[in-house]
Amino acid sequence: MPGPQIPNPMKLWLIAASMVALAGSAIAEDSTKLPPELVPLKQRYERDLEIAKQQIIGRYVADLQTALRSAALKRDFPAAQAIQDEISSVSPKEIVLGKWKISWPGGSRELTLRSDGSVFASDLRGKKATWEVTDEKLVLAYGDGHTDTLSLPIDPKGMKGKSWAGPEIAAVKVGQ
Repeated sequence: MPGPQIPNPMKLWLIAASMVALAGSAIAEDSTKLPPELVPLKQRYERDLEIAKQQIIGRYVADLQTALRSAALKRDFPAAQAIQDEISSVSPKEIVLGKWKISWPGGSRELTLRSDGSVFASDLRGKKATWEVTDEKLVLAYGDGHTDTLSLPIDPKGMKGKSWAGPEIAAVKVGQ
């Protein structure tokens, strides 16, 4: 009789992230009647849970990218495609969160894409900026009406797109 099946190590990251998310949603459902003085505690808990989830998913994607490079070096193209499909199956929102360096001819800036859909950059000088993933692109909308777009799939190693000013832009993820 065969022994128990051991899950694929790469899948363990996704399982852990799912467990964190499920635990958070179960607690959130039960806490709708919290006394007002406990609301900040719940908010901190939810923020910490989201950070932990992002870290788990980030490590999972990084491990998948390492496995993808290894498969490509071995010229194991079926494995490389399967790994790429797994990377693509991770929610784009989960991959996109964090710090990105956006470059264009003659300049660059760092943006932090936050889980609430907001964008932070020191050179925005307090102006509101948001991001969203559509079916075709990652859209960065700035408070002054300008919009930059990056083509999908989301790839932390590099993406290309168009600046509101016209030139091509490139984005590389530089941190969590």
